[in-house]
Amino acid sequence: MNQPKTLAQKAGFTLIELSIVLVIIGLIVGGVLVGQDMIKAATIRASVGQVEKTNTAINTFYNKYNGLPGDLTNGTTFFPSVTGSNETNQGDGNRLIIGNASANTACTTTTCIAGESAVAWYMLSQANLISDPITTVAYENFTLVVSDAVLPQTKMGRGARLAVMGIGGLNYFVIGNFGSSALGAGTATFTPAMSPLDAFQFDSKLDDSIPTSGTVRSIAVATALPGTNANGVASPAAGNCYDTDDSTYATASTTAANSVGCTLGIQSAF
Repeated sequence: MNQPKTLAQKAGFTLIELSIVLVIIGLIVGGVLVGQDMIKAATIRASVGQVEKTNTAINTFYNKYNGLPGDLTNGTTFFPSVTGSNETNQGDGNRLIIGNASANTACTTTTCIAGESAVAWYMLSQANLISDPITTVAYENFTLVVSDAVLPQTKMGRGARLAVMGIGGLNYFVIGNFGSSALGAGTATFTPAMSPLDAFQFDSKLDDSIPTSGTVRSIAVATALPGTNANGVASPAAGNCYDTDDSTYATASTTAANSVGCTLGIQSAF
């Protein structure tokens, strides 16, 4: 007759078997983390490529139409659906994609997205130079609700969109979170849309990786470019973009590095 096994005789896992299981779990976790890093790196590369492609698209537009999108003095000749009571529904041809066609002024905290800055995307779309389905056709539409029909999304997500603004005699791209509320009176209030780590990688691929110099900079969300290096403190924490002590992106602190704290301004090539 078989005797029942005692507790000591019952089968169990050996130390070797447990070690193998732990190794397998470690490999799985490591693979997931590496995969996440690869996905993030891919979105940064895609966003950099998006800016570069838009630069090229606008230069192509200029060569084809002899003017910048939104800034054309004869825009309705090519894009008759564009409307507005200012400047006979046209841009002013000053080679700046300004934010407010009614006042014909450069971008400020209250006049950034409406006017030429909004219509520019529509003209690029109509010219088949970008694939984004922009439908903003009115120069003086100051009640824009931010959506894919107004501003293109970047590949990074987190609400990050790409705007174009003429400021201080230069044209800039701005990557920020413009939310989804109506842009009353042309307001362009926006919040950060990138982590310092993302901003560092983006800046490194396009410029000098320094947030306070070059053609890619950390910028203020409430002050017009250029020269508005913003969101920097001596000891960065969550919500800050860079370290003012050495002017580097806040990547040393894990908390700051991965929190959303940066808005970038990128000087254009047009």
